[in-house]
Amino acid sequence: PATGRFWIGDGEFAITKVGLGLQGELGVLVAGSRRHPFPEPNQMLLLSVAANQAAIALQGAFRRDEQAQAAGELDERVSQRIRELVAANEELKRENAQRRRVEEVLRESEINLRKIINTLPTTAWSTRPDGYCDFLSDRWLEYAGLTAEQAEGWGWASCIHPDDIEPLTKYWKSFLETGVSVDTEARIRRSD
Repeated sequence: PATGRFWIGDGEFAITKVGLGLQGELGVLVAGSRRHPFPEPNQMLLLSVAANQAAIALQGAFRRDEQAQAAGELDERVSQRIRELVAANEELKRENAQRRRVEEVLRESEINLRKIINTLPTTAWSTRPDGYCDFLSDRWLEYAGLTAEQAEGWGWASCIHPDDIEPLTKYWKSFLETGVSVDTEARIRRSD
């Protein structure tokens, strides 16, 4: 603590200061008195206790201020993230609505294509790249006496003559594996 004597107004004062914090980093506590001697040891002890309490109070206030600032920043970050998520959700809703419209158009197109194919005066079918039969025309199904579910996949092979099934599936699988066109014939059992 530093002590000095000063004239203020019409009287002499003894003024002392005590640092707040370990090395006065939080500020100083200044006390003065007209009494002489000032500060006495017991007064200095009281001033040190008061300085410690003031330092604790200031540190608490600083922490509360830092916490309030951090909470404000966190609130802003949370609010920003919520705005981003809401925007992303709205975009996802728009994309989903658009996807549903595209799927509906595709379904309608597929229905129209099936109607067109079913008006052809011949049998027709389609398969996926792995050979799974995913469509057989109504004429094919009527001829074979199968439902679409029964003929789906490799179910159509049940209508192939037993002597022709092995060579036909061999050629078909060869085509699927190599992509090289094959030409083959097989007898198909009619529903009656």
